[in-house]
Amino acid sequence: MSGNTYFRLELAIRTIDVDQNYFVRPFVYIHWLEEACANYFTSKGWSYPDLNQPGNLLYLSSLNLHHIIPVNISTAGRSIAVECLAITTEAHLITFEYEIQHTQQRDLVFATATTQMTFFNSEGKEIPTPDSWKVKS
Repeated sequence: MSGNTYFRLELAIRTIDVDQNYFVRPFVYIHWLEEACANYFTSKGWSYPDLNQPGNLLYLSSLNLHHIIPVNISTAGRSIAVECLAITTEAHLITFEYEIQHTQQRDLVFATATTQMTFFNSEGKEIPTPDSWKVKS
Protein backbone atom coordinates (compact mmCIF):
# COMPACT_ATOMS: atom_id res chain seq x y z
CA MET A 1 0.00 0.00 0.00
CA SER A 2 0.98 3.64 -0.08
CA GLY A 3 3.31 5.25 2.44
CA ASN A 4 0.38 6.36 4.61
CA THR A 5 -0.46 4.57 7.81
CA TYR A 6 -3.05 1.87 7.28
CA PHE A 7 -5.17 -0.09 9.70
CA ARG A 8 -4.58 -3.86 9.93
CA LEU A 9 -7.21 -6.29 11.14
CA GLU A 10 -6.68 -10.03 11.45
CA LEU A 11 -9.81 -12.14 11.07
CA ALA A 12 -10.52 -15.80 11.60
CA ILE A 13 -11.98 -17.72 8.69
CA ARG A 14 -15.09 -19.43 10.01
CA THR A 15 -16.40 -22.78 8.79
CA ILE A 16 -19.52 -21.03 7.47
CA ASP A 17 -17.26 -18.80 5.32
CA VAL A 18 -16.09 -21.67 3.10
CA ASP A 19 -17.69 -23.99 0.55
CA GLN A 20 -17.40 -27.80 0.40
CA ASN A 21 -13.98 -27.47 -1.28
CA TYR A 22 -12.66 -25.23 1.53
CA PHE A 23 -12.58 -22.06 -0.60
CA VAL A 24 -13.84 -18.82 0.93
CA ARG A 25 -17.23 -17.87 -0.51
CA PRO A 26 -17.16 -14.69 -2.66
CA PHE A 27 -19.51 -12.61 -0.47
CA VAL A 28 -17.26 -13.16 2.56
CA TYR A 29 -14.57 -10.92 1.06
CA ILE A 30 -17.03 -8.01 1.07
CA HIS A 31 -17.89 -8.74 4.69
CA TRP A 32 -14.17 -8.60 5.54
CA LEU A 33 -13.85 -5.19 3.86
CA GLU A 34 -16.83 -3.90 5.86
CA GLU A 35 -15.39 -5.31 9.09
CA ALA A 36 -12.05 -3.61 8.46
CA CYS A 37 -13.76 -0.33 7.55
CA ALA A 38 -15.84 -0.29 10.75
CA ASN A 39 -12.76 -1.02 12.86
CA TYR A 40 -10.79 1.62 10.95
CA PHE A 41 -13.46 4.21 11.87
CA THR A 42 -13.12 3.25 15.53
CA SER A 43 -9.30 3.32 15.44
CA LYS A 44 -9.42 6.88 14.06
CA GLY A 45 -11.86 8.03 16.72
CA TRP A 46 -14.52 8.66 14.08
CA SER A 47 -17.92 8.13 15.54
CA TYR A 48 -21.28 7.69 14.00
CA PRO A 49 -22.98 10.45 16.10
CA ASP A 50 -21.77 12.96 13.47
CA LEU A 51 -23.88 11.07 10.95
CA ASN A 52 -26.31 9.14 13.14
CA GLN A 53 -29.52 11.04 12.61
CA PRO A 54 -32.80 9.34 11.69
CA GLY A 55 -32.84 8.43 8.02
CA ASN A 56 -29.14 8.99 7.32
CA LEU A 57 -27.02 6.15 6.04
CA LEU A 58 -23.54 5.34 4.82
CA TYR A 59 -23.96 3.45 1.54
CA LEU A 60 -21.47 1.33 -0.40
CA SER A 61 -21.66 3.10 -3.76
CA SER A 62 -18.69 1.51 -5.53
CA LEU A 63 -16.68 -1.67 -5.14
CA ASN A 64 -13.59 -2.55 -7.19
CA LEU A 65 -11.72 -5.77 -6.42
CA HIS A 66 -8.52 -7.02 -8.01
CA HIS A 67 -8.60 -10.69 -7.05
CA ILE A 68 -5.24 -12.45 -7.22
CA ILE A 69 -5.71 -15.90 -5.65
CA PRO A 70 -8.60 -17.65 -3.90
CA VAL A 71 -8.36 -18.40 -0.20
CA ASN A 72 -8.45 -22.12 0.57
CA ILE A 73 -8.25 -22.95 4.27
CA SER A 74 -6.68 -26.34 3.59
CA THR A 75 -3.56 -24.59 2.25
CA ALA A 76 -3.73 -21.07 3.66
CA GLY A 77 -4.76 -21.67 7.25
CA ARG A 78 -7.71 -20.20 9.09
CA SER A 79 -6.90 -16.51 9.25
CA ILE A 80 -6.47 -13.54 6.96
CA ALA A 81 -5.39 -9.94 7.42
CA VAL A 82 -7.18 -6.94 5.95
CA GLU A 83 -5.30 -3.66 5.62
CA CYS A 84 -7.48 -0.57 5.25
CA LEU A 85 -6.78 3.09 4.54
CA ALA A 86 -9.09 6.02 3.80
CA ILE A 87 -7.29 7.54 0.82
CA THR A 88 -9.62 10.40 -0.13
CA THR A 89 -12.66 12.21 1.14
CA GLU A 90 -14.80 14.31 -1.09
CA ALA A 91 -17.98 16.29 -0.54
CA HIS A 92 -20.24 13.26 -0.13
CA LEU A 93 -18.00 10.21 -0.14
CA ILE A 94 -14.94 8.51 1.31
CA THR A 95 -12.72 6.21 -0.78
CA PHE A 96 -10.98 3.33 0.98
CA GLU A 97 -8.10 1.18 -0.23
CA TYR A 98 -7.66 -2.37 1.04
CA GLU A 99 -5.37 -5.34 0.78
CA ILE A 100 -6.29 -8.82 1.96
CA GLN A 101 -3.54 -11.35 2.57
CA HIS A 102 -3.06 -14.77 4.09
CA THR A 103 -1.59 -14.28 7.55
CA GLN A 104 0.58 -17.41 7.39
CA GLN A 105 1.86 -17.24 3.81
CA ARG A 106 1.73 -13.44 3.38
CA ASP A 107 0.38 -13.99 -0.15
CA LEU A 108 -1.90 -11.24 -1.38
CA VAL A 109 -5.47 -12.31 -1.99
CA PHE A 110 -6.71 -8.91 -3.11
CA ALA A 111 -4.50 -5.99 -4.05
CA THR A 112 -5.82 -2.46 -4.06
CA ALA A 113 -9.44 -3.28 -3.55
CA THR A 114 -11.29 0.02 -3.29
CA THR A 115 -14.70 1.03 -2.04
CA GLN A 116 -16.51 4.32 -2.05
CA MET A 117 -18.93 5.06 0.77
CA THR A 118 -21.55 7.74 0.09
CA PHE A 119 -23.64 9.54 2.68
CA PHE A 120 -27.41 9.80 2.05
CA ASN A 121 -30.42 11.08 4.01
CA SER A 122 -33.91 9.59 4.18
CA GLU A 123 -34.97 11.45 1.01
CA GLY A 124 -32.16 9.80 -0.95
CA LYS A 125 -30.16 13.02 -1.20
CA GLU A 126 -26.43 13.05 -0.64
CA ILE A 127 -25.32 14.73 2.57
CA PRO A 128 -21.83 16.11 3.26
CA THR A 129 -19.11 13.94 4.70
CA PRO A 130 -18.72 14.98 8.36
CA ASP A 131 -15.72 17.32 8.76
CA SER A 132 -14.27 15.10 11.50
CA TRP A 133 -14.11 12.21 9.00
CA LYS A 134 -12.18 14.06 6.31
CA VAL A 135 -8.73 12.75 5.40
CA LYS A 136 -5.97 15.23 6.23
CA SER A 137 -3.48 15.65 3.39
